[in-house]
Amino acid sequence: MRLRWGDQPRGSVEGISGRNRLRGENKRVVVELGRGGEICKKNYKRETDREYKEKNIFMRSNESSQKKIEMYFLVVGYRTHTHKQTYIQINIMVRTQTDTQKIKDLNTKMTDYTVFGTANSISISSDFQRGDEESGVWTNEGKKLYIDSLRSNYPTGILTMVRSAAHDGDPPLPWNTLDGGNRLRAIRDFLADKLIIKFSGLTVEQQADFKNEALSCQWITIQANDPADTIAKMFTRLNTSSTPLSQGELYKAHGWQKDVWHIEMAKLMVDDVWNTPYENDQISEVRQRWSTVMGDLGESKRSDNLPMMIGYIISAKTGKLTNFDKRYEKNVGLLSVAGTQPTADEISNIVRKFNTFLDVIAEVGNGKTFGISKKGLKPRKTVGPLWMWVVGDRVVPSREKIVRFYKKMGADSTARLAPLNKGYTDILCAGGNNELSAKKIEGALEYILNAVL
Repeated sequence: MRLRWGDQPRGSVEGISGRNRLRGENKRVVVELGRGGEICKKNYKRETDREYKEKNIFMRSNESSQKKIEMYFLVVGYRTHTHKQTYIQINIMVRTQTDTQKIKDLNTKMTDYTVFGTANSISISSDFQRGDEESGVWTNEGKKLYIDSLRSNYPTGILTMVRSAAHDGDPPLPWNTLDGGNRLRAIRDFLADKLIIKFSGLTVEQQADFKNEALSCQWITIQANDPADTIAKMFTRLNTSSTPLSQGELYKAHGWQKDVWHIEMAKLMVDDVWNTPYENDQISEVRQRWSTVMGDLGESKRSDNLPMMIGYIISAKTGKLTNFDKRYEKNVGLLSVAGTQPTADEISNIVRKFNTFLDVIAEVGNGKTFGISKKGLKPRKTVGPLWMWVVGDRVVPSREKIVRFYKKMGADSTARLAPLNKGYTDILCAGGNNELSAKKIEGALEYILNAVL
């Protein structure tokens, strides 16, 4: 493998031997010599080495010892000095550029893509931002305080934008805001006189000072071979404020390129604010039926329904209760590889289980039996035993027994302490918490099996 001077070295380099060399721009990297070796700095004087400068870094194979070298340094080139094979792995940080931008230019890049061109413009992307794209999660008071901080020259942090290297293509796409969306919204709304404090109320000189203030910006380009969760990790680590990240916000960041089918299928199910390229008539039909039986599906401001629907989809695929969970860290390892599509059998299996689930709920009839729907989703605890019965393809208890049990519960729903309700609820609330464990589910299903109706 060989790169030109200034190219971005990335990925893995294996089987380097002889007098191969790699050059790249200064980057902090990890170098591992698996067969033993040494890293040295030397100013070679031979004719063939004139192109190297004193600060170049050389790596030499050394079979006399078996040692692993791992260190951080700035690489400008390397050369092996033996024909013995040396295995080298190079892990490169994402490509980053830092600069300052005037507030007036940032606002133009957000509001008018024709001025600087789409490729140099900025989208306050909801895929990386808390709340909805228009208002975010800041109150008007929070926006006012931020504008006051800018006018007072207080430190306000760096704005971080991100995009894939593929977005430089045709047509080009704007930069997405990874961190700083609420700050950019505050600037946009202030300049448009949408806040309590009005930009138009400033003097001409004050307006000019504000527009010409320079803010620190970081521009990150994600390479094609970077891990799929690179953005999600960045987003998590950047957002350390007192408002914790929601699980939906983590999934949004993970699926920012809209090519992880578990996430896109869940978006198609929830619909509402989601804009997904994923299309499937079977899933769309299930969504319509779900809304009829359980209430209209929709999304909350903090994207709470997306992660729960992902939990439904993954658990339907695996048949495991442990995946019926909205927590990102529980299911991130099971998300589909970016760019892949579900097989016909996978879709058929998910659709079959969704329809069985909806059949039972529709047959039970009483909407209160499984709790109150919020944006089309019932509480996880109340539907957990039924969903586990569905995804596990259980034959015991029978479907007839399941329906009769829940109908009886619904008939007694006005008496919360009715024996049937109390016994069932006590099992699900055992231990004094609402955690839905496999042990509780098995207990609930056994209770249904043995219930005298």
